Amino acid sequence: IAVLIMVFVLGNAMLARSNSRMFAELITLQFEVAAQRDTADEANLAKSKFFAAASHDLRQPLHAMTLLSDALVGRLQDADDRLTLARLQDSLAAMRKLFNALLDISRLDAGIVEPQIRDLRLSLLLSRLQADYAQPAREKNLEWRCPPTMLIVRSDPVLLETMLRNLISNA
Repeated sequence: IAVLIMVFVLGNAMLARSNSRMFAELITLQFEVAAQRDTADEANLAKSKFFAAASHDLRQPLHAMTLLSDALVGRLQDADDRLTLARLQDSLAAMRKLFNALLDISRLDAGIVEPQIRDLRLSLLLSRLQADYAQPAREKNLEWRCPPTMLIVRSDPVLLETMLRNLISNA
């Protein structure tokens, strides 16, 4: 019985030692993961702040280019020049939308903009989108369909509408 007790005590001691080592490694790994997560969060925040600042700074010359192109509208007489200017203005408008979207995303990521969550009738949002996009869709030989709905969603109305407008515009 003494031998069995000794084997049992030695086995428990070895098991306790092994568990102790594994527990110490687990704690060390948890601290390392927490440190890496903090580093990643700091890098993500720095990235978001950089994008917010960069997109804001880049909007300034874009705005100036838009004003200059608008100043050329009445001055150009040649049809080809007017067509080229119209294409330039379309490109500037697309670039402005992209910068605005980038700035919005950066502000959200940086925590500068807080979503204002509330209940929203989806039919009201869809009717506004239909009013703005049905005619341009027809001009491109696309069919715009928006079935009636009584659904209510819980979201930030402004952010949801912005996301849907971006999706529709890009489609």
